[in-house]
Amino acid sequence: MREPSPLILPGDRLFYANFLDLQRAVGQPRSTYDGDPASPSPLLDLAMLRRQMHANDWNMGGGIVGNEAGTGLVAHVSWRDILALRGGNIWMHEQALPFGGLLVSPELNLWRFKLAYLGTLTGVGNLPTEGTGSLFSAHTGALSFSYPIPLNSLDPAKILDVTAAAVGGGNFSWPTFMDIYFNFLAGVSMRLRGYPDSGFSYSIYAFPVFYAGTDNPQETAYIGRYTLKFQRAEVGFQARIFQDYLIGAFADIGGLNNQYGLRGIWEWVISDQVSGRLWIAGGITQWIEPFAGRIGPYITLGASVTYGGEHMDSTNTSSYDHQQDASRRPSALDSAYGHAGIHGFGSSGDATWDVIVNRAKSRISNSSSFRDFADSYSGTSPQELINTARFLGAFLGDEAYANGVQDALMNSRIFDSELQRVAGAGLDDIFLWMQQFIDWRSTHGDEPLPDDLRGGIAVCAGIHWFIAEFFRSNGMDALVAGGINTPNGPHVVTLLRYGSEVMLFDYGDTYTGRDIDEVIRDYGEHKGVPNFVIYLFGPNGLEGIYITSEGRLINMTMGLDNEAIMRRLLGIE
Repeated sequence: MREPSPLILPGDRLFYANFLDLQRAVGQPRSTYDGDPASPSPLLDLAMLRRQMHANDWNMGGGIVGNEAGTGLVAHVSWRDILALRGGNIWMHEQALPFGGLLVSPELNLWRFKLAYLGTLTGVGNLPTEGTGSLFSAHTGALSFSYPIPLNSLDPAKILDVTAAAVGGGNFSWPTFMDIYFNFLAGVSMRLRGYPDSGFSYSIYAFPVFYAGTDNPQETAYIGRYTLKFQRAEVGFQARIFQDYLIGAFADIGGLNNQYGLRGIWEWVISDQVSGRLWIAGGITQWIEPFAGRIGPYITLGASVTYGGEHMDSTNTSSYDHQQDASRRPSALDSAYGHAGIHGFGSSGDATWDVIVNRAKSRISNSSSFRDFADSYSGTSPQELINTARFLGAFLGDEAYANGVQDALMNSRIFDSELQRVAGAGLDDIFLWMQQFIDWRSTHGDEPLPDDLRGGIAVCAGIHWFIAEFFRSNGMDALVAGGINTPNGPHVVTLLRYGSEVMLFDYGDTYTGRDIDEVIRDYGEHKGVPNFVIYLFGPNGLEGIYITSEGRLINMTMGLDNEAIMRRLLGIE
């Protein structure tokens, strides 16, 4: 009888979802499962094969993982696949980020249902935040139902497994909220096994991915405005051959890029105590606009070895994942602080800026709405539009910023009435506030502001939404990027594609680079904080979620990846 394959490692780019034993995405408690076709989940018939060889309660080992953004070194000690301590270091560009934390993953199997929870709490050093470090936390809940359908009364090995699953959860970091998102996945798979014999199985699967988001950037200030937004869907095929080999194909379609690839896995028993696995996956990543429609290679490769000791097992893994170019050319920074007139009221003495500022003030005062004001610049040169946008950003940041919203957000008052007020403000509300403020200053000088002006009207999200819409109203290609990190907390900026370059607007400052991901990466370099999850808003609302190379590396070393968890629930390697 052929020796069963002992390992189950995710074989594609997202194998790293859970480093509890550096090889599995959902922890499995001890079980007495003996091969009954009516198993509660398609995971168990594979998981128990490994446990026949590696059955100790304790597992200790490590791993080296890398992608185009850097490298992570991880060590772990885990107990019964339920509790694990993890620690290590991430080298990201020129930053070294030591980390250590806890992972828990209890689960409940009841009949053909599986209910699982995965949670992490990790301290990270060397990030430029308040105090000495940051806490990163990830939480995921998963539910699956599997129903085996016997296909041949004479051969009980011939079975069709039908599985449905749902996974939801997200990341949270404190005190500056660097890595925040929530997503929800629902999937289904069908696995035909036992043809021509028990060493073969064939699976097809599909699952859509939804992220929590809002219809416009200003609404991101208040949690009550968030709804689930469809982002993309993955479909694929997998075949297990002679128990030791898996081959598959997948397509991940939608959002900001499409990925198409093939993957292969080889599992083998090295000795009575040692088993191993090799995997490789390759394909292409096709970026859509606004990433210039470029196409690049995608490749993942890795190896894992598990040693079964007398009292403790040891699992050690090495892998590399490449999905895009992460090189960085320093962008050109033009700071508003070098141009005093950007912040002024048209009387700075800088003739170039005074003309731009006074023209904008006059058109704001004489326009009836935001659209009327934006349309008054029809036919204006791109350079004047850019300079006007820089004034609008600096002006709104200096005078209209709703500081009460920032205070509520940083102190976790997520249902604060001030958050609700500002999140409900539209472009015309922001415009009307500007109009009233300019008219007040023109007649009252530096007297204290009235109550209806004192609280401000927008935060960075609304300010940069205003700038982006100003550009779009005049035929220029602009986006709003949320989830940007700074040492003081999350931020939102405007991105303008201008000719062959991209300009990032941070109030009155601009950063100019070759493309969106490069200028975002360089902005993070200037601020000293890497960016992990970017929300891109276009004229029709949320266009997509961009997980940066740095964000993927964080998940590979100390986070959870809900897409990997979904694949495992569906029985996909």
